[in-house]
Amino acid sequence: MSDCPICFETIKSDSYKTTCCSQKLHKKCYRQCVESFKRCPMCNKDMISADIYSKALYYMRQEDIITSKRYLKKIVDENDIYFKDASYLLAKIYFYLKKYSKSQEYIVKCMYTSDTDDEDVLLLYAHTLSKTGDHHGALYLYSQIAKKEAKIYQIMYACMYPQLTTQLRREGLGELLRILLKDSNKPVERFIYLFYISMYYHQKGETSLTGKWLDLAKNEIDEIAESTFDDDIELIVHFGKTVDSIDDLIEILEINNNICC
Repeated sequence: MSDCPICFETIKSDSYKTTCCSQKLHKKCYRQCVESFKRCPMCNKDMISADIYSKALYYMRQEDIITSKRYLKKIVDENDIYFKDASYLLAKIYFYLKKYSKSQEYIVKCMYTSDTDDEDVLLLYAHTLSKTGDHHGALYLYSQIAKKEAKIYQIMYACMYPQLTTQLRREGLGELLRILLKDSNKPVERFIYLFYISMYYHQKGETSLTGKWLDLAKNEIDEIAESTFDDDIELIVHFGKTVDSIDDLIEILEINNNICC
């Protein structure tokens, strides 16, 4: 381990705290800084807010989103340096809880504090529009987001709502999905791509290929040993389910298989 930048003594592996700027301090030194200066000795940020935000992130990693939400609400103040970060995480938590209007409230707070459009914030807002039935609004926002990973949401609309117009060429969907699939090593992402490839062939009326890709999607589910919070949000966007509802996801595939084949 490295030395503590406060006391310059070696830090043992079980005796440190990490500051908001990712510096490791002795727990005792960290506590003294919070009590005496209320600011980070490394980056000068408010350490009380930083400590609260750090605890919120810790409980998020522990999948205790209710406790994380409680901590985040303590720093959702426009004058707090963590206001935007806390608001964005709260928006994600409320989306996960399927409280989409509440999620939008915190997304708006994020937008008010930023001079530029944050694609992650816009993407989450598009998800809430999709879930509340504003499909035209959602599709418009999805089309404005540049990063390649966001193409899957336009693909979602092309496959699930073929009556809506997207910026994607329908004849090119299969190839685009194969590119995304090739570039991904995450089971949740791969499951989603495989599912939409099967839907693409269903729309083309190619029964055997539809069944083949659905079977591959079902096999991919078996590879999802565990998921992250963001994985669960992704599955909610596409299927309204989380990994905990894995049996429901399999049922979705079986229903589509019966319809298609």
